[in-house]
Parts: sequence; structure tokens; C-alpha cells
Amino acid sequence: MFHPACIMICSFWRYPISSIPVFVVGKINDVRYAADLVERGLVDGVSMGRPLLADPDLPKKAYENRFDDITPCGSCGGRCITPEDPHHPVCKCHINPLVGHEYDYPFNPTDKPKKVLVIGAGPGGMYTAVTAAERGHDVTVWEKSKQIGGQLNLAVVSPGKQEMCKWLTHLN
Repeated sequence: MFHPACIMICSFWRYPISSIPVFVVGKINDVRYAADLVERGLVDGVSMGRPLLADPDLPKKAYENRFDDITPCGSCGGRCITPEDPHHPVCKCHINPLVGHEYDYPFNPTDKPKKVLVIGAGPGGMYTAVTAAERGHDVTVWEKSKQIGGQLNLAVVSPGKQEMCKWLTHLN
């Protein structure tokens, strides 16, 4: 199994100073991988930031063994924490546009389901379709190409951007 360099460094330092808990942070986006690191004693804990922006319900879903329901962080580099105002940093997420606006747009299931047609299965279209379906609407998605994802399919071919495929797989 591949281990980022930070895991090897943490496990190396963990033994000489075993009375101090050693946590690792840095692009560990998979809950099962994080649990494996702790179970094997390589680290005492894993800190996850960006995955919680992509799916705030990640801990609950992991606890309930609903791993396939976890919306994955795509590691898109989309400036998750923006320094627009240095005194009030803002969290943003391309995968979960509700981050920081949870109270502005409360989740309300519909009383009157409608037929919704979404044209285009790019990231925006797919998020719209999922949101409408979760609220109780009957959703149809039209896409002219043979695969969903739109321009994201081009982005994932760039070096270091392969993790963005996880979100496309999740949507399928």
C-alpha cells in the first residue's frame, strides 16, 4: 500500500516519543485508509479537514459503515479556505457549494413534487439533479456526451488531479 511521506515520518517519530500522541494531516481523504493507519499503529490519529467540507456528514456515515455514501473530496485545489478577508476566512468547496451557507439555504423537502429537467451532466448539472432529487422532485438529466462530468473529464487527465475522478464515480 502507498504511504505518503508524512506517514513514514510520523511512524518513525512515534516510537521514541510514544507518550505524545502523533496525528497526521495532509490529503488523507479516505476514511478507511485513515482507520487502517490508526489500527496498524502507524499514527495515533488522523486529522481530516477538506473531506469534512465536501461531506459534513462524513463521521456519521463512517460510523454507520455507509462508506459508499460519503461524498469524496476531489482534491481540486479550489481554495477551500479563502483569504478574502484575513480576519474572517471563508470556507468554500467546489464539491459542496453549501459550505458556509448552510443556514442561508435550509434543506426543505417539497410538498409538491415537480418534473425537473437538467440539461448537461457536468458538475453543476449533476449537483442540481442530486439536490432536486433529494428534495423529492422527479429528475431527468440530459447529456449530449456518453459520460457525465462535463469538462471535469478533461481536468482529471492533468498530473496530480486523478483524485477528482472519485467525485465523478460517486455521482454515478
